[in-house]
Amino acid sequence: MPTVGLSIDTIASWIRTLLKLDPPNYLSGEITTVAGKLWLRLRLKDKEIYRSVIGADLDRPDSLFSDAVPQIFKQTDPILVGLAEFSSGHPQQALEIAQQIIYGPPRSDEDLSRAYNLEAIV
Repeated sequence: MPTVGLSIDTIASWIRTLLKLDPPNYLSGEITTVAGKLWLRLRLKDKEIYRSVIGADLDRPDSLFSDAVPQIFKQTDPILVGLAEFSSGHPQQALEIAQQIIYGPPRSDEDLSRAYNLEAIV
C-alpha cells in the first residue's frame, strides 16, 4: 500500500497471524538491499531466527541462504541436524542435540522418540 508504506504481503501476514491461519512452522522474511549488498532476515512464527551478518553481492543472491539453511533446520527439525552431525563423524555434537531435545522444552512425542533413537544410536 503506497500511501502507508506497507506491502500487501505484510498486511496479509498480519491478517494470517491475527486469524491464526499460519501453518505451525510458518517461515517468513525478507531480502533487503543496503549499501549495494543483499541482506537476509528470517522469522519462524514471527520470531526472528536468522539475520545475515555478511551482505551478499547483488549478482549472487543464493549465497545468502548457505548460512541460513542450518539455522532453519536447527529451529524446525533439529533431529536432522543431529543426524547430519553423527554421519559427519561428530557423535558428541549429535548426542548434545538429542539431549537438548529430550531434556529441553516440551516437544511432540515424535520428536522425543526420534531424539531417544538418536541418543541410542550414538
